[in-house]
Amino acid sequence: MISEPAESKSLRNWPTLLGDNARTGGQGPHPARSPEKALWQFRTGAVRSAPVLVDGMLYVTSMSGVVHAIVAATGVAAWKFDAPDPVHSTPSLFGNSIFFGCDNGKLYSIDRSSGKKLWEASSQDEIWGSAAVRDGVVYFGSADGTLYAADAGTGSTRWSQRLGGRIYSTPHAEERHVYAGSGDGTVYCLATDSGKIVWGTPTGNGIDSSPAVADGIVVIGSEDFFVYALDADTGEVRWKHETGLGIASSPAVSGNLVVVGSKDGFLYAFDLRSGRLRWKTEVGEVVTTPAVIGQGAICIQSGGLVALAPGSGKILWRAGLGAALQSVPVLAGGCIYVASLSGEIYALR
Repeated sequence: MISEPAESKSLRNWPTLLGDNARTGGQGPHPARSPEKALWQFRTGAVRSAPVLVDGMLYVTSMSGVVHAIVAATGVAAWKFDAPDPVHSTPSLFGNSIFFGCDNGKLYSIDRSSGKKLWEASSQDEIWGSAAVRDGVVYFGSADGTLYAADAGTGSTRWSQRLGGRIYSTPHAEERHVYAGSGDGTVYCLATDSGKIVWGTPTGNGIDSSPAVADGIVVIGSEDFFVYALDADTGEVRWKHETGLGIASSPAVSGNLVVVGSKDGFLYAFDLRSGRLRWKTEVGEVVTTPAVIGQGAICIQSGGLVALAPGSGKILWRAGLGAALQSVPVLAGGCIYVASLSGEIYALR
């Protein structure tokens, strides 16, 4: 007998990677204790993306190409959509639409109530990053090295801009500027209205990490081992900090706290404004997933689910569920929703 979970109406919406377009990592309540039980589990294909949660529905993409809509309270599937190729992309939601990229080079928009396809937009190579949606425009990058802007309602192209390398980074969209990392090792800032490149700041290697933007600062990791904080208007380096290996993990930001993982197995915490290292904690052999920041705990999937104290980096607990390469736990309504590389979706409490 499954115990009664929280009412779906109490669940905080989590419509895109790391909770919102600013990559805050979520601010919902989260108990600083290990989950005691799984309320439900759902089987799908291997998952290299993260689930998202809106209005009591959990949406998950899979390497089998299937997109599932799951009732968060019960774990029962509401509908599924079959894409023709594997999906690495974490879905993003805007209005009644779900956007996700596919290995066939297309970005899909489907109706989140029914799973019916609304439109598709084409690129020339696989789309692994998530879409960023702002003011009715969908921004997405492709391994063809191009950043695209499409109308959220129709999929028609507003503009496209060729960058210097493949784009696996999920863009961040502000009112006037959109930011993304590229495989050529450059962080780019583009004008949202035209796609014109405003500035590009080089790093020493390729970038798969997705930028977080807060307080006029762009934070991103590079495979050159460094975390960078750049001025959002000019691209000037405010500070940078070296880790032990390359950084594919995307930063999460809460207030003046930045948290980012490195392939050296450590999770690092910095002051956003000064770059001062607050702490670093070893959480696994290799860290490529982003962390999320909740009230009372930072959670990350690294060889399982790990929770750390935000102030000290002390490990509060570990749970064996949810080992993943790129997935991110969703913290909402007193529950933790996790997807594993093996294809299991769990609701934990």
